[in-house]
Amino acid sequence: NSFIGFHSGKNITTGKQNTLITTGAGLNITTGNRNLVFGYDSYYKNKFSDENVFIGYKSGHGSSSDSTYNSMSSADGCFNIGIGSNVALNIEQGGSNIIIGKEASYHIETGSNNCVVGYNSAYTSANTNKGICIGDKTGYLSRNFNDSILIGEQAGRGASNRDDTNNIYIGKKSGYNVNGDNNILLTTSGGENSVTFSNRFAVYKDNEH
Repeated sequence: NSFIGFHSGKNITTGKQNTLITTGAGLNITTGNRNLVFGYDSYYKNKFSDENVFIGYKSGHGSSSDSTYNSMSSADGCFNIGIGSNVALNIEQGGSNIIIGKEASYHIETGSNNCVVGYNSAYTSANTNKGICIGDKTGYLSRNFNDSILIGEQAGRGASNRDDTNNIYIGKKSGYNVNGDNNILLTTSGGENSVTFSNRFAVYKDNEH
């Protein structure tokens, strides 16, 4: 193990091949192995998980619930890559995620197998699985967008506490405030009106659907 910084890796017991750099980096890791952590208080809460990369201020810090981390197994929360300030701030059991951008996937907890890139992208989602979210504030308010592809600034931005699945939204503000499943929407300038529909293929512009 390599530790650089005050309290970095402070609680390591049997964990091996970890590189933890800056104050508080990986502070609570005990048995986790092969983690690379760089940033103040980054990857702070997790104890047991392996092969994660978190780079940036409080990246992968973890939620406030100590009981969650005490009950996790070594199979939980592994194989994540998080780069950016406050990226994946509340991550718990989520694994195999690629998350890049300031505050991207900020509230993720158990979501796994996601690719999220962009400032505030997938900000609210806690439990999404197998989602692709690329662009600033894509999927910003969507609670979950399982098995969906959202590409473009504010695409699939969504409304609070809504779960939509199997959607493809491509283009700026595509699916901005759409409630529904199994849609394919292509646009260069999507509307912001709240609409509900499913099982639809559409090409639209401005507020036309």
